[in-house]
Amino acid sequence: MATNVILPHLGLTTTEATIVRWLKQEGDAIEKGDSLVEVLTDKVNVEVEAPEAGILLRIVASEDTVIPVTHTLCWIGQAGEAVSADGQPDHEESPVEMAPTAASSPLPLATERQDYIKASPLAKRLAREHGVGLALIKGTGPEGRVIERDVLDFVTRVAGAQHAPAGECVGSVVKASPLAANLARDLGIDLREVAPSSQSGRITRGDVLATADAMKTAPSTTTPSSVVTQAQALPPPRAQVASSIPLIGLRRIIAQRMSQSAHTIPRVTHTTEADVTELVRMREQIVFASEHEIGFRISYNDIIVKVVAHALRKHPNMNARLSENEIQLLEHVNVGVAVSVPGGLVVPVVHDADQKDVTSIARESRDKAARARTSALSQEDVSGGTFTITNLGSYEIDAFTPIINLPEVAILGVGRIVEKPAIYQGEICKRSMMYLSLTFDHRVNDGAPVAEFLRTIKRFLEKPFTLLL
Repeated sequence: MATNVILPHLGLTTTEATIVRWLKQEGDAIEKGDSLVEVLTDKVNVEVEAPEAGILLRIVASEDTVIPVTHTLCWIGQAGEAVSADGQPDHEESPVEMAPTAASSPLPLATERQDYIKASPLAKRLAREHGVGLALIKGTGPEGRVIERDVLDFVTRVAGAQHAPAGECVGSVVKASPLAANLARDLGIDLREVAPSSQSGRITRGDVLATADAMKTAPSTTTPSSVVTQAQALPPPRAQVASSIPLIGLRRIIAQRMSQSAHTIPRVTHTTEADVTELVRMREQIVFASEHEIGFRISYNDIIVKVVAHALRKHPNMNARLSENEIQLLEHVNVGVAVSVPGGLVVPVVHDADQKDVTSIARESRDKAARARTSALSQEDVSGGTFTITNLGSYEIDAFTPIINLPEVAILGVGRIVEKPAIYQGEICKRSMMYLSLTFDHRVNDGAPVAEFLRTIKRFLEKPFTLLL
């Protein structure tokens, strides 16, 4: 019997992954443990291994597509074993009933697995009561979450099928893959209007796309008079698009996570300016020693990581997470440092940064940053962060508003160091100044305690020798 290879759970926060590239092709002989496919999670690239030996019979998830965890990647079996065109064994077809229920008019039921669909508890209960498949409902809640109103609106729209002529989509059977059902929902296409291309009668993603294309090219029924009216109402033509960049892979994940953070967190940013003249002098001395002893230069980021870790120990309310009913103060201080990579941004984590010296932090940060730029980070390298630092000083940026890296509750933005006139000990003199921008989750902390935390960081940076006390 063919083995169904699924996308495994690759982390506590990972719910889906993007197919980057297949390392094996259909017809290849596979050994147990062979790397089959490279996928991109919300954090890193991971290779999925074969659970069994055999022949790669069918690739179900094509490159650049996004699939939820536990969904099929491919099928492995014996040579000649039958697998249908959409990747299912011929004897395992699982139709979706579109039949009337006792509580409602004829409504489409669930398409195979639905546990990955984001929906409120009330929406799930209403969907069960009405026999509605959540995969067919377009959510309007945060991050596309299906809410009560979405289910009720869907039931109201489809209730008209109750009055349809005899035999019109009532009690019929629709076979559809979860990917096809989700795509049809997003495009606003009724699955009962899609003609399946496979002999099994199962609707695939390609069938839905073909139906969408047909709708676009269908002749318009607009009357000449209405055409004139519409033309007069059209806005002036805009510049044509020269090219487009597909929102896939790391860029798509960043877009999702940034949107989630921006729409979930009531965020506020505190900004202050620190006199880091003493820090600059101290680093010059450290650099001279470090180049001879460890072979590379200690960076400002390495020192800032140590400073922030020390400050987090003094302000445990900033080293926290928000759960449904409580604020959790975290045991470990794990500081992430944002690293720019081709196509986006990743955040390697320095675990237990408060317990490490600057040299150890520098070695670890340097190693992980190098591996981040070659997509060689492990899941552990980017997991468990409790606070993030992002530094735009090298781009000549002074102050900015960084977006919080969920599920953390704050992020520190570091600006460039600029020599400028400043008041020092009652006199105007040249000093090295740097802006700090701290964005925080106002649900977890109020402005005053966050200001205290930022002031602690500022004082450590202005008098770095106090870290020894």
